[in-house]
Amino acid sequence: LVHVVDSYYFFNCVKVKANSGS
Repeated sequence: LVHVVDSYYFFNCVKVKANSGS
């Protein structure tokens, strides 16, 4: 379960970075 949370957090970070990049 922890691994899933970490993956979700990482994906969210990438999404935020992509949004900021735009």
